[in-house]
Amino acid sequence: MPLFTTPYLVLAMSPRLIASQVHSLLRLILFVALTLPIAVFAQAAPKLASVTPEDGATLVPTTASLVFVFDQEMDTSVLLFQSIPNALAGNFEVTAPGFNQSLLASWGADKRSITLKAAIQFPYATFTWRLNPSGSIFPLKSKAGVLLPTITGTFATGIGGTVPVLVSSSPPNDSIEVNPTAFVSFNFDQPMKTNTAIAGNPPSVPAAVAWSGTGLDVTKFRYSWSLNGRSLLCDYVGDLPTRTEIRWELNPASAPVKLENPAGKVIPSGTYAGSFTTGSGIPCNTPTQPPDQGSFSLYKTSSFLQSSPAPPVPMSEDGSFIFCAIVQGSSLGPVPTTGTLTPPSGTPKPLSSITGIFLQSQELLPTEEALEAAAPAGPYTFQFQLGTQAVSTATMQLPAANPPVPQITNFEAAQAIRFDAEFTLSWNPFTGAGANDYVAVSIFDDRGRIRFSAPDPCIPRELLPTATSVVIPAKSFPTNASLSGILVFTRNFYYSTNAVPKMVGYGAITRTTQFSMQTLGGGGTVTPPAPARLSNPKLLPNGNPQFDVTGTPGATYSIQRGPRIGTDATWSTVASLTLDASGRGTAEDTQANRTLPAFYRAVAP
Repeated sequence: MPLFTTPYLVLAMSPRLIASQVHSLLRLILFVALTLPIAVFAQAAPKLASVTPEDGATLVPTTASLVFVFDQEMDTSVLLFQSIPNALAGNFEVTAPGFNQSLLASWGADKRSITLKAAIQFPYATFTWRLNPSGSIFPLKSKAGVLLPTITGTFATGIGGTVPVLVSSSPPNDSIEVNPTAFVSFNFDQPMKTNTAIAGNPPSVPAAVAWSGTGLDVTKFRYSWSLNGRSLLCDYVGDLPTRTEIRWELNPASAPVKLENPAGKVIPSGTYAGSFTTGSGIPCNTPTQPPDQGSFSLYKTSSFLQSSPAPPVPMSEDGSFIFCAIVQGSSLGPVPTTGTLTPPSGTPKPLSSITGIFLQSQELLPTEEALEAAAPAGPYTFQFQLGTQAVSTATMQLPAANPPVPQITNFEAAQAIRFDAEFTLSWNPFTGAGANDYVAVSIFDDRGRIRFSAPDPCIPRELLPTATSVVIPAKSFPTNASLSGILVFTRNFYYSTNAVPKMVGYGAITRTTQFSMQTLGGGGTVTPPAPARLSNPKLLPNGNPQFDVTGTPGATYSIQRGPRIGTDATWSTVASLTLDASGRGTAEDTQANRTLPAFYRAVAP
């Protein structure tokens, strides 16, 4: 019987009975008033106290995480499970057109929060998120077991809060002896609006990049954007003019279409300009790809950082681990229209069209383990169509053996380089390197300019894939300078010019290590190492000469070989040796191109 009808029913009773009933009724009402709020509070459904980014937010960074905070403790034993479209309803989902990434989900230590993070990063899109969608197999609930109602919200990724900044250019500003076949690229601090109309229609409509230089034809530049929108690639059809200073400026005032980010923030005119000078082309030029020839390529790259004598560690920046497939048509056309890459799993992956010039599939992985899982050894089959031509097919066999991680073996010595003396930079062997593999070293100053590179056909300077050191000439760097270097090991596992007519195929696995170097002051600031003494020579069972070296503890000596002793002898460096704390070490000549008799010496920098 409804509670508030009771007084009317008891009016016909005796006064004592009425008083008794009213007293009981008041006690009941008081009990309900005191206990009902407590009972309701203990059983209330959880609510969302906050969400970051907030519902409806725009211009959210693509690297942002979704953080949900609830008004009470939740049952953290519930498995966080992302919905699988058209298959299973999990307890959360984040959707956008074309978005199919897995999200990393975790409960907070406070037991009141959930964090969702994209495995790579969010693309630019408007997203809808939903907690406890209808039919959830593992519904979210409070610690008391009360289900969370379905909650929905949105956010949109984007950029535009700040004016874009040019981070670097390649070739670096003021570079000299640049290969005339080089690509030019401009790298920004944020994704840009990937508009190819920036090319203009020279000379009547200026481009967003102004070029000048003797013999330079600005109409030959072709523009495209990297997949993440942070790099503008400028490809010159044919070779750049040799021995020419080429000047550039971003967003000249006369250009009608400017470089800008998706929110319309424009790079200010007159802010960024620079130049570089090309080499002679003899012998700098390598054979150029014919203008009617395209390419298809498969790349697997890993990036590491060495900041001490200890082994390098994986880089933590975006794009440190990449698996990429590219199909590019010739400069004369036709352009690629459709394509797929079929990995060893047998499931084809579509290649996306990039600015109508490339077909590309690129995966940016967070760790090397993720890269290995995404790019296992086995056959990878390209299928693509150029224009209206028949579909072409080519298969590459990705090997299981990666190059070793490059490591500078005399890192400490590289932090105290004498300005006025040559220095031998040493690294670990590229085990298993073949004749087609590649080792390269580049060293940059604090302005990003290349100060030394090997190999370098413009010197010329060779660097074999079996090399474990290179001699850097004296006075290559300024005094008291902080330098950065990169050591590259590349395993070229595929090259073909006939698998597909008028297309060249490339396949490579690359590992790179970035490291630091430091020069000291000029002459007289450093005591040179003592002359080394060679002793105990012998031939090893493998035929390699070996001997002991003694000298200054911790010093690095270049081990050189010559055919004879005398002022007219020609000496070549075969190894670099850093002595231990007692000033001792053992040197071995592992190079195969030697003849006996051979004479050896240890040269201090």
